[in-house]
Amino acid sequence: MRKLFKILQQDFAANRSNPKGLFLVVFYRLAASARALPKPLWILCSPILVLYILVVEWILGVELGYRVVAGEGLAIHHGQGLVVNNDVVLGRQCVLRHGVTLGNRHPGGPSPVVGNNVEFGANATVLGGVKLGDGCKVGAGAVVLADVPPGCVAVGNPARVIYPKESSAE
Repeated sequence: MRKLFKILQQDFAANRSNPKGLFLVVFYRLAASARALPKPLWILCSPILVLYILVVEWILGVELGYRVVAGEGLAIHHGQGLVVNNDVVLGRQCVLRHGVTLGNRHPGGPSPVVGNNVEFGANATVLGGVKLGDGCKVGAGAVVLADVPPGCVAVGNPARVIYPKESSAE
């Protein structure tokens, strides 16, 4: 319970001026925590899981399954049309915008693993067993089908990687 409280504190900070994003993330955390309980207990919490599916997926149009593993500080901006496969792993301090799709290429296939401090532009798509390094940015509308190294930017369809300029330290 203490760990959940610490995670929620960081989620609150990440969604400070974003009530819809905060609602989505807090509800996700509650549903994920309920589902993580041992079987007799999570069955008692099944009304929370059903309500989560009805409100978040059916009404708000956000598919962020309660089995997704997401680090603390998850931020959702303009959450609409967001699809995150249940097997996706999100690091800490990730930012998801509307229309983002994170999933597999075919049923049962591998899903993306996302590092810390990764930011997704609107309508970005990442498919397959792709690994996104810490500090990456995925541009709006990009379609990522290959790994992106830490600190790089992926843009275009299909995405190409833009490497950061090296600072000239003399």
